[in-house]
Amino acid sequence: MSNLRLDTKEPYQIIYSLSKHPQLGYLIDLVAVKLMNNGQFGLQSQKIHLKTSKDFNLSDDQLLNLKIIDEISPEQIQKKFNPTKKEYKINDFYNKVFDEEIEKKTYPFIEKRLLKILTTLVNQNIYLEKDKNYTYKKIKIEEEQASVLFHFRKNEEATNYFITIKHQEQRLNFNNQNSDIIIKEPAWMLYENKIFTFTKPIEGKKIIPFLTKKYISIPKHSESIHFEKFVKPLIEKYDVYAEGFTILSEKFKAKPVLKTTLFLDNSLCLSLYFNYGNYQFSYNSVKMVSVVMKKDDHSYVFHRIARSKVWESQMVDLLLKIGLKHLEGAVFVSQNPKKNLIETLIQNQTVLKDIGFEIDQSTMQKKFFIGESSLNLNIQNSNDWFDLNAEVKFGEFSIPFIKLKHHILKGQKEFELPDGNIAIIPDEWFQKYSAILDSALETNQGLKIKKHHFGLLEEYLNQQNEANNQLINTNQIFDLPKHLNCQLRPYQIEGFQWLMNLNQNQLGACLADDMGLGKTLQILAFLQYFKEHFKGDVINNEKEQLDLFGLNQSNELKPQKRSLIVVPTALVYNWKNEIEKFTQLSYFIYTGGNRTKEFNQQISNKDIIITSYGTLRNDISILKNIEFDFVILDEAQAIKNPSSQTAQSVFELTGKQHIAMTGTPIENSIIDLWSIFNFANKGLLGTYSSFIKKYQESIEKYNNILKINELRSIIQPFLKRRTKEQVAKDLPIKTEKTIFCVMNEAQKEIYDKTKTIFRNELLKSLNEKTFNSNRLNILNGLIRLRQIANHPKLFDENFKESSGKFDQIKEQLITVVNSGHQVLVFSQFVQHLKIVKDFLDKSLIKYLYIDGSVNSKKRQELVDEFQNSKSAQIFLIQLKSGGAGLNLTAADYVFILDPWWNPAVERQAMDRTHRIGQQNPVFVYKFISKETIEEKILLLQNKKQRVSEDILSIEEQSVNNLDENEIKNLLE
Repeated sequence: MSNLRLDTKEPYQIIYSLSKHPQLGYLIDLVAVKLMNNGQFGLQSQKIHLKTSKDFNLSDDQLLNLKIIDEISPEQIQKKFNPTKKEYKINDFYNKVFDEEIEKKTYPFIEKRLLKILTTLVNQNIYLEKDKNYTYKKIKIEEEQASVLFHFRKNEEATNYFITIKHQEQRLNFNNQNSDIIIKEPAWMLYENKIFTFTKPIEGKKIIPFLTKKYISIPKHSESIHFEKFVKPLIEKYDVYAEGFTILSEKFKAKPVLKTTLFLDNSLCLSLYFNYGNYQFSYNSVKMVSVVMKKDDHSYVFHRIARSKVWESQMVDLLLKIGLKHLEGAVFVSQNPKKNLIETLIQNQTVLKDIGFEIDQSTMQKKFFIGESSLNLNIQNSNDWFDLNAEVKFGEFSIPFIKLKHHILKGQKEFELPDGNIAIIPDEWFQKYSAILDSALETNQGLKIKKHHFGLLEEYLNQQNEANNQLINTNQIFDLPKHLNCQLRPYQIEGFQWLMNLNQNQLGACLADDMGLGKTLQILAFLQYFKEHFKGDVINNEKEQLDLFGLNQSNELKPQKRSLIVVPTALVYNWKNEIEKFTQLSYFIYTGGNRTKEFNQQISNKDIIITSYGTLRNDISILKNIEFDFVILDEAQAIKNPSSQTAQSVFELTGKQHIAMTGTPIENSIIDLWSIFNFANKGLLGTYSSFIKKYQESIEKYNNILKINELRSIIQPFLKRRTKEQVAKDLPIKTEKTIFCVMNEAQKEIYDKTKTIFRNELLKSLNEKTFNSNRLNILNGLIRLRQIANHPKLFDENFKESSGKFDQIKEQLITVVNSGHQVLVFSQFVQHLKIVKDFLDKSLIKYLYIDGSVNSKKRQELVDEFQNSKSAQIFLIQLKSGGAGLNLTAADYVFILDPWWNPAVERQAMDRTHRIGQQNPVFVYKFISKETIEEKILLLQNKKQRVSEDILSIEEQSVNNLDENEIKNLLE
């Protein structure tokens, strides 16, 4: 510490000392000054620098200010602003090198930082330095600001002006050599022992002349120029008192103006202006006061127009509230980039008009209609059609709605009116009417729409709050059939009435209740009703029908309703049992090798013909020539692929009413909906290609709510979907549990090696852009990984060890069996079920088994045995062969051994037991191998929930629809 002039072990005080540098102007230092016993300053003092700051007890504020002080020290200024590369001694630099050019750069730099320090020292004691005496004079920054008034006195010879400065109503005698300007912009003035700031920020250069002069004189000959260039701007910014000329402060009621203009990218935007009388200000103009000078001979009048910052801010807030946003300068655009700017003005025209906004389009070649618009739609019932008569009004112009059809369907918002102005078709019309117009047929009389699209029109009528908005009567109440051997639940009665009403209106249906809610029973009640009530005439083309059936004229042909029910092979005998159990309907099973002969002999007097999808494909040439009263598809997701032979065959069938039954109307994609509803009501969803273009991508990829709602409106009248949570509240609880299984070392080694091979193959195909051609190999790789995740034996029969998952499955199976429960065990891999079978055989545990090789009759026998005799507690079922249609309520446990890409298929499996008739809680165990593709499949199932519950239910996508990124993620 001996190198210090101040002994920090002795008492000292930290002060700020203001000094004036010959070239740099005012600077400030942080100084430590010795304190005497009497509290006075001693002679010892020392400037504090960053390097020595640790030797002093500095506060955080002092340390922060010290860093700024260091930036503006003469040494640092020399380093920063030295224009040459030469090194100078400090005095030589400021005496020889420092010039006006350097001064122009350094002054703003220094003043900005000095201002930052001084604003922290208001009402604190500062000292003025003189001759190295850092405490020469105590000074103080006044908290209350001073005011400046400019005085002008014009006479015949000249105009003299001066300033007065007041602080606390007291005039300061500042031009007596006791004043100086410390900071020039904005001015900070040192007067005697005080530093003053000003109520209106003023440039120091406007005060400096009056530090040495009492006034400045403007000669008569330069008066006009001086008044324009100096006095006028002065009046705009400061308080001015005048004698010899007039200053008028004008008061105007302001008016906001929005000018339509084009932005840099030629997009439409609005520029905001404010009119004060005849004076107009751009919103981004910083000048809050404008002065206009008018000269008459030698008389000058200054008109001073002051803007209201508060009022203008209120106008901007209003624009933000109605959906605009400030882009830059005076420019405003729509907050929503997809929303048309003019439409925003139209929607809010009442508010803008009430406030007084003016819309100015004078600079635009293309002018927009900004006014009231309306659409009046009149609907008339006409046979199989609805006639739509509609008129649109844009202000004074009435236009047939049909003229807007192509604009709305093509998404063109601008429509030219007869006067050349452009009307913007409201977004609301695109949302409300595009589906109607897309489905409408254009005729000379106007627009027509098929009756099966009445859902779209009722949606419109509901939005219009019209009292009589039911286009088709769907509220008729029918008596329940008397000879139905069971009591229907309330929701099943509702389903029956719904089917009857659609039948009365000659419309098809999709009964899409959750699996296990008795869809079959509702259909049978519907058919039993016609068995009891139908009194129809003998078929007109009796001879052709007799010939087709191979019958002669002597056979009796009963006038009855005839139904064709198409079902998966596995469910043929399930339908047989249900018909016999609940109805008096006669039936004929049209399957098997001798079906053609049997068909010719027995079909004529049967109420129901039951056939399988496979038989239908093979015999479509026969079946398509018969006109049925009802064509009913069970598990209608079988036709989800409209290009498949099954779907194409179904589409050829003829029936007066078509009914689809499915618990999963969307199994893979919303394309499934098109196929099902094209069967139920042909043409309801347009052509296949138009449906894909209009709905699939916008819903599945972008989750477009408008398209979801539009699609829902179209299909809702023909779709009846109830979930178990909604209607079967008496069903026992279903608990799902995921059991995560850890692979053993041998299993993990094979899995990792296989994953690496296929991941490299995938990356190579992506790099070489051969993904599509190599897709099959990669998908086979995914299957192989899933097999190994279950048990490497599925991949390699010679694998001798167990698997982590199989060890868990064995343990859980034994626990469930020993507890006396019955369990359904599902796997999509037959080989996986074989491994379980081998274990059960060795353990002498009895089981039942179904896979794709078991015929429908045998399948039903196995189901009956499991349900009734309970001789076996375990039922092994291949997922795709027994995951639908079977009633297995005897089981209260479900094991899903491996996850499927489509969780709808898994839910079908669970609902074999969690359905009407189940009395016990149901427990579902899903076995997942950790750190494998199976975990990724679970994530993918969640990610792929594309279709909103607003349409019907959330279903999933299958492996065939995975894209490149999704497959890549599975192999991560």
